[in-house]
Amino acid sequence: VWSLSKKYTESAKWTLFDLQNELQQSGWMVPAYTMPKSIEDMVVMRIVVRQGMSRDMADMLLRDIENAVASLDKLTHPTP
Repeated sequence: VWSLSKKYTESAKWTLFDLQNELQQSGWMVPAYTMPKSIEDMVVMRIVVRQGMSRDMADMLLRDIENAVASLDKLTHPTP
């Protein structure tokens, strides 16, 4: 489970929900969630790794995350 730092989210043009969508286009299911009522402003992503996931698959996921973040960081306007 991870989230973006508050400082990063203040200047970013995208959210973890946008990253979720980007990863979904690459075939990954990495959901983004809002937290409970007392901290509902926080959004996190969670990866559940099944038994037997290879190192190659993990490397592919990390590469796809890096590529998606790089693509999202190029946005000039905030996502809707």
